Amino acid sequence: MFDEILKQSLQESLPIIQESIAYLLPELILVGAFLGIILLDLFVKKHKEIVFTLYFWVALGLCTSFLLPQQTLQQTSFLGTLLHDEMAFWFRLFLVIAVFLTTLLYLRSSFYHRAPQLLSTFYTLLLGMLIGLHLMVLSQHLLLLFIAIEVVSISAYILATLTFSKASTEASIKYILFGATAAALMLYGISWLYGLTGTLYFSQPTFVATLQTLGSPLVMVAILLTTAGLLFKITAVPLHIWTPDVYQVAPTPIVAFFSVAPKIAGLAVLFRWATAWQPLAVSLGNATFTFQNLLGFVALMSILLGNVAALSQTNVKRLLAYSGIAQVGFLLIPVVALSEASLSILTFYLLIYLLMNFLAFEVVSMVERRRQSVTLEGYQGLGQQQVVLGIVVLVAMLSLTGLPPTAGFTAKLLIFSILWKSYTLSQSPLLLWLFILGILNAAIALFYYLKLPYWMFFKQALKPPLSRIPWYDKSLWLLLTLLLLLFFFKADWLLG
Repeated sequence: MFDEILKQSLQESLPIIQESIAYLLPELILVGAFLGIILLDLFVKKHKEIVFTLYFWVALGLCTSFLLPQQTLQQTSFLGTLLHDEMAFWFRLFLVIAVFLTTLLYLRSSFYHRAPQLLSTFYTLLLGMLIGLHLMVLSQHLLLLFIAIEVVSISAYILATLTFSKASTEASIKYILFGATAAALMLYGISWLYGLTGTLYFSQPTFVATLQTLGSPLVMVAILLTTAGLLFKITAVPLHIWTPDVYQVAPTPIVAFFSVAPKIAGLAVLFRWATAWQPLAVSLGNATFTFQNLLGFVALMSILLGNVAALSQTNVKRLLAYSGIAQVGFLLIPVVALSEASLSILTFYLLIYLLMNFLAFEVVSMVERRRQSVTLEGYQGLGQQQVVLGIVVLVAMLSLTGLPPTAGFTAKLLIFSILWKSYTLSQSPLLLWLFILGILNAAIALFYYLKLPYWMFFKQALKPPLSRIPWYDKSLWLLLTLLLLLFFFKADWLLG
């Protein structure tokens, strides 16, 4: 009897699964490219840089070409476990852009020149991580989401330790231990949610309705545990401790990717959760627990701790690590202040964050390659010797701070506007504190972001002077810089 029921269920589900394959073509191309690079590595012995890079870029191009028709799609696939909508389109497109920029940084990095034999390994792991990130963005099923996060994590653990130094091994062990703890907490929370609701489809109305009916503190605990895995991926407080150590010792192109890509995917999931769980409220005596309140507290603590810790840093990669923790707090604000404009503002901020972070790490990679330094002393007088480089760094730092005339200012203005509007409607004290301390911390950030321009323009230049910078470095800098300036004046091109 059981076999007959199972057989009938499979017969009914198989046509739906077959139809769903068409929606997952961008990810299937990435899977094919992942397997293809492993096979190529067995046969290609000469000109590996050209062959593997062209193969990788063609795969990204094909993925993008199949992704573009999905811009206006609103469809579930694979029995409702995946959701293809406009947010999924844009966030996956941003991830492809981030991967492409990472390859540009990698091919010119000091790490690649020291270990060119790891090129195929790097591309394979990058593709594996990209597949997992895409599935995170699409997922609306908790078990599939957990599997996608673990695919991302395994690739990230290996990428973080590619230098094979003692310091990178130590940082990677810390990364793995924190990652395993976060994964265990998340899986335990998922099991609780399944036990309480009987389903893993977190966006179903019955899921939230059941939790709301229970109204038990167990619901709060289950949500806290489940959220832990995502807070780890986006480097938010309190699961941020691994970040500075890993950023300091990992290859700079990989750090640049870590600083952006997991945040894009993690915030997509958190936005879906916040949208689905908005009606959920659990009474705890005189207080009320909501998912927005949880994210608001995380955002506030991330902004405070990230900015304060960054003030004392002299290692530029550690400085940008703490900067990333603070930026996560700002990125969470559109999710906390949930409204019709939240998705548009979050998407705008993520793209601007991608551009300004990669611009900053491109400069870090170049200085690391040319001066073998990642400390502030390595930037001493560079702005006097290379004026274009100094201007590029100034624009990147102003944009990260949130000052005009850069798109970073527009992004900060938009999130504080939506936060204030949300406060006026809800009168939540947490939103008010987030607004006040967020603005104060944006001012505090100015002190550490301007450290780089200060050392470049006001410190005596080191000898010998930096040799001529290649045209391709300047071209990438100028492109990213112009985009940051352009979107300050034409923000509506993105917001629309």
